[in-house]
Amino acid sequence: MSTTYRLALSEIPARLASLHVETPEENDDEETAPEVTNNNVSMVNGTISSPDEYVIRQRGRRRITMSWSPDKIAVQNRSPFEKTPTKAQTTMTLRSSPRKRLMINDDQSDNSFLEERSSPRMKPITPVKNLWSSSPMIKKTRKGEEEQRPLAQNASFNVPLSTLLLGLSQDQLIKMIQGIAESDVKLENKIRNGIPLPDLRPLENELNDIKKNIYKSLPNNRLCKKTDSVAYSRASTHLTELKATITAHSNKLSEGLHWDALIDYTIIAWGYVRATPIWDNNSHNTIRRHCFKILSNHCLNALKLGGLKLGTQRLQNVERTIKEWAKDFEDALACVSMLNNMFLKYRTSL
Repeated sequence: MSTTYRLALSEIPARLASLHVETPEENDDEETAPEVTNNNVSMVNGTISSPDEYVIRQRGRRRITMSWSPDKIAVQNRSPFEKTPTKAQTTMTLRSSPRKRLMINDDQSDNSFLEERSSPRMKPITPVKNLWSSSPMIKKTRKGEEEQRPLAQNASFNVPLSTLLLGLSQDQLIKMIQGIAESDVKLENKIRNGIPLPDLRPLENELNDIKKNIYKSLPNNRLCKKTDSVAYSRASTHLTELKATITAHSNKLSEGLHWDALIDYTIIAWGYVRATPIWDNNSHNTIRRHCFKILSNHCLNALKLGGLKLGTQRLQNVERTIKEWAKDFEDALACVSMLNNMFLKYRTSL
């Protein structure tokens, strides 16, 4: 062994002695950090470590001491980077639930009621006066009859009568005229003699509008057929409206016993029904046949109840018209047979 190796081995104990650091005494609650020597080496729990390793160990979780203390454990387990949570101070006051408030109010009202019942100083209850006396209410009389009428009607004497009647409904007009006629027989006869025939122009205008709507609903394309099922589906709504309108008009004239006007209306309405399209599918022509049936039945009823009072000349003209109806609806010939029997009885009576 050379002398250089011997010198190096002899220096090892001296250097180890210089590296040894005496640890200070440990306190009861805290642990002092080890000192770092000039050679950048420290002793931690009897082991040699570098300053970097010491810093790394300080960042880790501290070991829990064997002695139990809730304060120490809470402090030691908390990370050094966490802050102690502080209690938030709020100015909001706690409110009780609505159900609890209702119960409290009920208890308070019950207590107050018991205190009033138990109090000897409670005032006697005074009887409530009867607001509805047994005596009948006397209606104040007015000075004149004009004061009993509405203010607008008091100033309506300068307005024409025809203008005032426009604002009334049909029921109001019937009741007003009936009340006036019952008071005077002569006036009633005058009204009866002056009643005109019903105006059929508004009824015909309605039929004309429905007819226009039917043809407007049909397709305008030359490649599309206007009597097929597609066209019928577009016009079916207006055809149903035509049937309902004819039924309403005929029933109105029949209820009013206007037989002359009813016969004239059937002649007018028959032409509008005839003008409706004839569809390729026979089942689609059901509404058309129903309309013809309604008109022929009303015409038959008018001829039966009107009779010869309608005038022989007028009945002959109606007979010629009804014979043309047979081309559209064969059941209309029942009206012709009715007229023939009527004329036969009239001739035999002469």
